Amino acid sequence: MFEEYLLLGAFFLSFIFVITLAIWIFKITQKHRKELKKNPPKQINLDDTPSEPILKKVTVINQYCNTKVVGIKQPKAVEEFFIAFQESDGNTFDLSVPEECYDGFEIGQKGTLSLVDGKLYGFELEE
Repeated sequence: MFEEYLLLGAFFLSFIFVITLAIWIFKITQKHRKELKKNPPKQINLDDTPSEPILKKVTVINQYCNTKVVGIKQPKAVEEFFIAFQESDGNTFDLSVPEECYDGFEIGQKGTLSLVDGKLYGFELEE
């Protein structure tokens, strides 16, 4: 008899717990839906095309990398890779490049550099 009441009590407590959890989840989702209605996410315009590439005749004059520490709670070291170029008119500039591209450049190489929005888009060697 006591075991039946114990089992019934456990079932009742489990039922109340599940109902409370369901109500809590429902309220959170309702609150989130209201926030989304007030501040809808920005839509991505798929018609936007990247800018036209800027082409420059350049010579690679230097390569270097820096290591910087980012983060406060969990700091980590991040490497930045740069290539220094000299344009045909004598102006020089440094360009941040992905690590995968860094080893593809050699000092003294001449070619046409393609930039889109100020970032490396391509490099075609002169023959």
